[in-house]
Amino acid sequence: GSVVFKLGLGMLMALVLTSNIRFRSFFTGVLLVPWVAPTVVSALNFLWMYDGSLGALNYLLVKVFRILPQGVGWLSEPGTAMASVVAVNVWRGFPFFGISFLAGMKAIPAELYEAAAVDGASTLQRFRHVTLPGIRTIMIIVVLLSTIWTFNDFQIVYILTKGGPGGT
Repeated sequence: GSVVFKLGLGMLMALVLTSNIRFRSFFTGVLLVPWVAPTVVSALNFLWMYDGSLGALNYLLVKVFRILPQGVGWLSEPGTAMASVVAVNVWRGFPFFGISFLAGMKAIPAELYEAAAVDGASTLQRFRHVTLPGIRTIMIIVVLLSTIWTFNDFQIVYILTKGGPGGT
């Protein structure tokens, strides 16, 4: 599941960074922070955010937005522990997808997009018929690498859950 989310967020990141937005270089640097930060540092930050009594996530949901009556044990309940670990894995991994897709999109000749626009293709059709075929090989390699790395990502699971809720 995390690979699918990383694929979607990485594609969105690459599409945003290929558009003409202000401070594009700044946003590129900021979006790379999760990927370049050490795994242990990221996991410890999320451990603090997920804390059942003093965590930032529970504070926001209970005190600020008043969505929940009491805090949730994100890492101590079987129903939320896996989703919490997947969220951390997605946060750490989507920049790799984004930068890889961005490099692939930069390699697609602008003439292909111009020809598609002249032929009357919409933005979605240009994405489907020009961008996706142009980055297909990159997409396959990145999904394969990310799947391998996700299965090998023991550090996040161990630091956050110490082996799961109740030793499971």
